[in-house]
Amino acid sequence: MFLLQQSFKQKSTREGVKKTLDLMRALISFGCSVTAAAKGSGDTALHVAARIKSDSDAQVVFSELAEVAGLAALEFANAAGETPASLAKQRPRRALDPILRREKLKGRLPSATGFFAPWCQIFSGAWLTASFGWLMGCALFAASCTLFSGLSGITKAAERRVQHGFAVGSVFFIVASGYFYLLDIVRT
Repeated sequence: MFLLQQSFKQKSTREGVKKTLDLMRALISFGCSVTAAAKGSGDTALHVAARIKSDSDAQVVFSELAEVAGLAALEFANAAGETPASLAKQRPRRALDPILRREKLKGRLPSATGFFAPWCQIFSGAWLTASFGWLMGCALFAASCTLFSGLSGITKAAERRVQHGFAVGSVFFIVASGYFYLLDIVRT
């Protein structure tokens, strides 16, 4: 919280924001509490992040802290009765609304969605290209990938599951394709 207060008092540069984020990530990895509140004001680091003047800086910092702190920390009220979520909604351009929506959706989707979405992508790509030909199949495959990515790319943890699922799914479909190819050769 102190790091954010000091870093964003003056006009920040891209390099300064990058250094602040790196230092913030290091502090979090060493076990600093994101939800600790200041004694007088009751502000947490999320309160401070929601008050950063620059929308782009606020989005990056608020997203990083919300990912670590979770949904409950967004509803923690300070001494003035303000929550980080209410401060984020008061911003003129509502730049932090997508982050708030993402945090609310985080608990709704099952954790297996991220793992099985790439399987569906690979299967749908194979089926679409076999059914509609390369050109139309690839166009439909791009649309289906966008749909599946939208369902599974909600959090960083889900993104890791997507990467794992894509790796496992690719190996499975490569082996299965090789098996059916060899089976077809053996039959003839």
